Amino acid sequence: MKNKPPKLLDAVREKMTEKKLSQGTQSLYINWIKRYVIFHKKVHPLNLDMNDITVFLNYIVEDLNLSHSTQRQAAAGIFFLYREVLKVRWLLPDKIIWVNKPMVKKEVVSNKIKTKSNGQKLKAFLCHANEDKPVVRKLYSRLKKIGVQPWLDDEDLIGGQEWELEIEKAVSSSDIVIVCLSNKSITKTGFVQKEIKFALDIADHQPENSIFIIPIRLEECVLPTRLKKWQAIDSFRSNGFDKLKKSLNKRALAL
Repeated sequence: MKNKPPKLLDAVREKMTEKKLSQGTQSLYINWIKRYVIFHKKVHPLNLDMNDITVFLNYIVEDLNLSHSTQRQAAAGIFFLYREVLKVRWLLPDKIIWVNKPMVKKEVVSNKIKTKSNGQKLKAFLCHANEDKPVVRKLYSRLKKIGVQPWLDDEDLIGGQEWELEIEKAVSSSDIVIVCLSNKSITKTGFVQKEIKFALDIADHQPENSIFIIPIRLEECVLPTRLKKWQAIDSFRSNGFDKLKKSLNKRALAL
């Protein structure tokens, strides 16, 4: 009978012992690897990518309000997992967009998005693939903090509702549709493509030169042909959210 391969954390412990890491370092790495896996709903790390690593590491600073030094400790543990245990080749730490904590705080406190002429908040529908949910959920929270009324299925659908009908109603009643794009979403078939098509149909009835659809790239990816007519925003760039706010303000002033 063949021996079963060791479980993930057992394999990590074996490798740390082999590398003669101190007990303190071993405990630290195991703690952050566990939290990383749990954060991503126990998806195996081999099924995650650089974007997932970035989301978790910046979550430590933005949501847990921990220091950058703690963030770097977590990164060291996760990098050890991928490099020494899983032996992946795609790990590129220099590609991580590290959050600047003071800048994020200033952004949240000030520069609220303007309301529409009737005094109501700008309504924004977040079109996305389920695989990008952790990143999009963070975007949802940031939009709420600057005075936008975003719509996200996980947050706004309630039990018993006919979800497909409710999503179509949400798109129809939105002032703007933010299409979140990644290498996962642009190759995926299913309802996300139907959401995009529905939004495009509504866009055809918008006044000329009005902002209604905003493609947002969550990572480096090719923009789908049917969305290329609109200027995209790269949310993974340091000025990405500021550019999005500028577009939202312009849309609000037009309504």
